[in-house]
Amino acid sequence: MKRNNMKWEKVCKPIKEGGLGARSLGEVNNAMLYKLYWVFKQGTEEWAKYFRSKFSTKSGDSIRYYKISTLWTGIKSGASLSKPYIGWFIRDGTQIDFWRDTWATDIPPMEYINMPRHMWKYCKAKLSYFINS
Repeated sequence: MKRNNMKWEKVCKPIKEGGLGARSLGEVNNAMLYKLYWVFKQGTEEWAKYFRSKFSTKSGDSIRYYKISTLWTGIKSGASLSKPYIGWFIRDGTQIDFWRDTWATDIPPMEYINMPRHMWKYCKAKLSYFINS
């Protein structure tokens, strides 16, 4: 019996291009991580609310220390994968957290300021405050 070996890249090519039409497992995994992160960010699902309470500080920031969870690791991976593809609609600025959201640069403004973490719970300004002032 003769075996035919084929590179995985070719297996994932469409049949019209000489492949087998299989989906790349890496691409499928990334798509699932994107979706996992998106549903988490929307915060409407019960599991997302639970994870937000478990892995966020009272001020809404992600925790900086490590907790064991493969799902949280996947959510963070989805965040880093999707970050280059996410943009902002500023509109009136009422939905944008001035300090924590990355609305102007790749880094939120709070990362530029050296202030004790526990003090950030008092910083609740929305971008609209600065637009309308």
